[in-house]
Amino acid sequence: MRMEKRFFQSKVARRIFLLFVLSTLIPMVILAVFQMVNLERQLRENGQFKVRQSIKSTGMALVGRLFTFTDQLNVLGHAINHLSGTELLQKRDQLIQLAPQFNAITVVPGKGKPQAITGEALSLPANVPTLLEGEGWITSDEKNARQQKDIYFVYRPDASYLLIGRVKHNFVWQFDIKEDALLWVLDGDGHVVYANTAIPHPRASGTKRDYSHSGAFDWTWKKRDYFVAYWDIFLKYRLKSKEWVVVLAEPRADMASQAGNLFRIFLPAALLALILIMYLSQFQIRRYMIPLEKLTEAARRVSAKRFDQPVALQSGDEFEELGEAFNTMIKRLNRQFQALSIMSKVDQAILFKPDVKKVIEIIFTGLKELVAYDVLMIGVSQQDNPHTLQIMTDASPDRNKAPDRVTMSQQDLEDIGRQTEIRISLPQEHPPVYMAWLNAIEGHFLIFPILHHHELAALVCLGFNHKDRRDQCNTAELHDIFNRVAVAFTHAEWEARLYYQAHYDDLTGLPNRLVLRERLNQALKQSVSGRHYGVLMFIDLDDFKDINDTMGHGVGDLLLKQVARTMEDSLLKAGTVARLGGDEFTVLLTDFKNEAEAGTIAVEAAERLLQALSSPFTLADNTFNVSASIGIVVFTAREGTTSDDLLKFADMSMYQAKESGKNCYAFFTRELEQAVQERNELLHDLHTAISDNQLRLYFQPKVDASENKLAGAEVLLRWQHPVKGLLSPDRFLPLAEDSDLIVAIGEWVIQAACLQIQEWQKQSLVVPPLAVNLAARHFIHNDLVETIIRSTNETGVDSRYLQFEITESSLINNFKETITIMEQLSASGFQFALDDFGTGYSSLSYLKKLPLHIMKIDQVFVAGLPENKQDLSIVRAIITLAKNLGLIIVAEGIETRIQSELLCEMGCSIQQGYYFSKPLPDQEFCNQFLIHSSL
Repeated sequence: MRMEKRFFQSKVARRIFLLFVLSTLIPMVILAVFQMVNLERQLRENGQFKVRQSIKSTGMALVGRLFTFTDQLNVLGHAINHLSGTELLQKRDQLIQLAPQFNAITVVPGKGKPQAITGEALSLPANVPTLLEGEGWITSDEKNARQQKDIYFVYRPDASYLLIGRVKHNFVWQFDIKEDALLWVLDGDGHVVYANTAIPHPRASGTKRDYSHSGAFDWTWKKRDYFVAYWDIFLKYRLKSKEWVVVLAEPRADMASQAGNLFRIFLPAALLALILIMYLSQFQIRRYMIPLEKLTEAARRVSAKRFDQPVALQSGDEFEELGEAFNTMIKRLNRQFQALSIMSKVDQAILFKPDVKKVIEIIFTGLKELVAYDVLMIGVSQQDNPHTLQIMTDASPDRNKAPDRVTMSQQDLEDIGRQTEIRISLPQEHPPVYMAWLNAIEGHFLIFPILHHHELAALVCLGFNHKDRRDQCNTAELHDIFNRVAVAFTHAEWEARLYYQAHYDDLTGLPNRLVLRERLNQALKQSVSGRHYGVLMFIDLDDFKDINDTMGHGVGDLLLKQVARTMEDSLLKAGTVARLGGDEFTVLLTDFKNEAEAGTIAVEAAERLLQALSSPFTLADNTFNVSASIGIVVFTAREGTTSDDLLKFADMSMYQAKESGKNCYAFFTRELEQAVQERNELLHDLHTAISDNQLRLYFQPKVDASENKLAGAEVLLRWQHPVKGLLSPDRFLPLAEDSDLIVAIGEWVIQAACLQIQEWQKQSLVVPPLAVNLAARHFIHNDLVETIIRSTNETGVDSRYLQFEITESSLINNFKETITIMEQLSASGFQFALDDFGTGYSSLSYLKKLPLHIMKIDQVFVAGLPENKQDLSIVRAIITLAKNLGLIIVAEGIETRIQSELLCEMGCSIQQGYYFSKPLPDQEFCNQFLIHSSL
C-alpha cells in the first residue's frame, strides 16, 4: 500500500503516528531491557556456576596428585624398610621406579648420614613437625621467588628414618583450565605456591575476602571483570599440614557481544513493526484527517465570508455530528454577517451623509439577502408632518402597489408606538385603519415600527406568501437593523445639533476655540499662497470677576451675552468673533494686502470695540460700566508659526494693555516677546530659589517715634539670584502671585522668620514683633493655619512675636474663608494688620467684621505730607477711624523728620520708613537695633 505523504504534513497526523509508534516501540524497548537484565543475570549465574565447577575439579585434581605423591613415598618406604645401606644403593634403580614423579629423594636415618636415592641430597626443612610412623608433611620452597615453587614431601615410613622428596613441576602444576583463566594455589600460611599469572590474587590486591572453606565472588582488575572461586584443600587427615587454598578467576562473558546478538534480532523486528505501524496507522489517520481537513477548509471559507458551501461529512461518528453543528453555525453566521453588513452600510451612510434615500436603498438591497420576503414596504415619517408616511415598495410587478402616502391619526401614532412588531395574515385578519391598503395585497405580514426618542420615524412592512416563512423569520436581527435605521432617519437633525454644540459657545452663540483654531489655520495657509496679512485680537474684560462675585454668575452670564452682541454689532459682522471661555474673546480679521493696511484696520476695530463697550449695560435693574484690554497681533505666514503661537502672542499683548492701565489696546512686538520670555525664565528660576536657598529675609524697623524706641519690624523678602544678583520683591513677587509659588514662598518666609526669632532669643536679645505679609492665595489653601502653628511649635516661638499683614484685595476675593482663618489664628494669639488701607475697596462693612489689631496708613498718603491738604485730611481720618475701632495705627513710608513729627502730633507714633532705616539683612538689623540701638 502506498503511503500518502500529505497526511504526515499535518501536526495531528504526525502526533497520531507518533502515538502508534510509541505504543509499539515502548513495549519492545521495555522487553529488550528486561531481556538484557535477565541475560546479565543468567550470564552471572552461569559464570559463577562454571567457575565453582572449575575450582572444585582443579582442587580435586591437585589433592589427588598430592595424595598420589604421598602414596608413592609410602610404597617406597615399605620397600626400603629392611634394606641396608649397601642394598639401598644396589637397588636404587628399582626403588626410583616406585616414585617416578619425584626428581629428588633422600633417606634421612635417625642416626647417620642422609643418603640420596635420586637427585641431589635434600636437607630436612627446619619447621618439620614431629611425624609418627606413617605420617607425612608437605611444604614449598619459600626462598624461591618463582611463581611455580618446588613442592617437598616429608614422610616417615618407619620410626628409624624419614623420606624427603621433591616433586617434578610438570607433575604438580598441570591443570585443565581456560586459557585466560587465572589460578593461584596458596599454602596454609597464605603464601603463593603456584600462580599462572603475575597478577596478585584478589586478597593480595586489596579485596577483603576470606578464603575459608569455599565460595565465589566478583572481582575487577584493571577494568576487567572476573568471577572468582576458591576452594580449601583439606590435607590434615593425610598430611600433617595446614589447608591449602586454590583460587581461580575466570573472565566474565562479554555483555556487549551478548547484547549484540540480542540486537541483531531486536532491530529487524522493531523495523518490521515500524513499517507495519506506518501502514496500519494510515487507516486511522485517514479516518481523522479527512474530516478535519474538510472542517478546516470550511473554517477558511467562513473566514473569507464564503457561506455558500456546507461541510459534507458521512463518517457515521462524532465528526459527522460536528459537521452538522458547523453547518448550523455557518448558516447563523451568514445571517449575522448579512445583518452586520446592512448595519455597517447604514452607519457609513450616517457618518458620510445622512441621506434617507441612501439608507432605504441599503435596506432594500440588504434585506433581500437576509430575508426571503415577497414584498417590502417602507413608510418614512415626514419631518414637516409626522402624521404622514411616504411609502416606498419593493415587490414583483404583478402585485398590487401600495399607495405613495399614508396618513395616521395621533391615536394611531400612540398605539403603534407601544408595539415592537405586528403580525397580520390577510384576508383572515383585519389590519389597522391606517394600513387598510394591505387588504389589496394579501399575504402574511410582519410590521416593525421604527421609533426614535419614542416617536415614529418609519414603518417597515415585510410580506410573505407563506405563513411558515414569516414565522421562521428571525425578528431579533431585524430589530437591531431597524433600530440603526431609526438613528439614520433622524441623524441629520442630530448631526447639525452636535456640530453646533462642538463648534459654538452655548452661552453667547459665538464660535468657540475649535472654530477659531480652524479659521486661524486656514488664514495661515491662505497667507502662504498669497502673502496676505491677518489680525488677531485677544479681548479680556477688565474687572469682570468683581461683577461676577458681587452680583452672581447669572448676571455675569447676561452681561457676557450683551458684550458678545455688542462686539458683533461694532464690527459690522466682519471677521470672526469667538469666545474662548470666561470673559475672554477673540476677533479674527483676514485678507489684508499688506501689514500697514492690517495695522490700520486693527486700530479702527479696537477703537470701535472700546467705544462700544464703554456704553453702560443695564442688567437686572443695575447699570454696569465695562472696559476691556485688547491685545493685537498682525500676522502673516512665517516658518514655524502656528495658531497656538498667534493666540499666545495676542494674549501677551493683552496683558501688556492691562499693565498699561486697562481699557486700551497694545500691539504685539518682538520686544514684548523678549520681555515675556525673560519673565518666563525668571519664573522658571524662581521655582528653584527655595530649594537652592536663594531667598533672603530683610527687616525694616517700626519705631515708636514718641519714645524713640523699637516697636517692631516688617519682614521683607529679597532674592539673591545667581546671575542677576539681588532682586527686589517687585521683580519676582508678582510672578509668584500669578502662580501657586506665592504659597510656597510664604510658607518659607514664615518658617524662616520663626527660626530668626529663635536664633535672636538664644542670644538673649529682646526681639520685637515681626510682621509677615500674607497674599490672597494663602487664604485659598486650607492648611495656612496648620502651617503657621507647626512653624511656631517647632521653633518654640510665642505667637505674640509674629504678626501678619494682609491687603484689602485678599479680603474681598475670599471674604468668608479669610475671616474664618483670621479668627482661628487670632484665637491662638496672632495679630493681624490691615495693609494699604484706603487704596482699595475701603469697605467699612468688611472692616467691622474683621478680627484686626493694627491698621497701616499707606505711603501713598504719607508721601504728600505736609503740603498736600487732601492727604493730610485722609491720614487724619484714618487715624480717627482706627482709634475709634480700637486699632493700633502704623504709618509707613516716612522719609522726613517733618512727616514723623506731624504724624506724632496727629496721634500716630508708630512709624516705618527710610527716615529711620531702609530694609536690612538680619545681621545688620541685629547689630543696629537689637544689640546697639541706633535710634
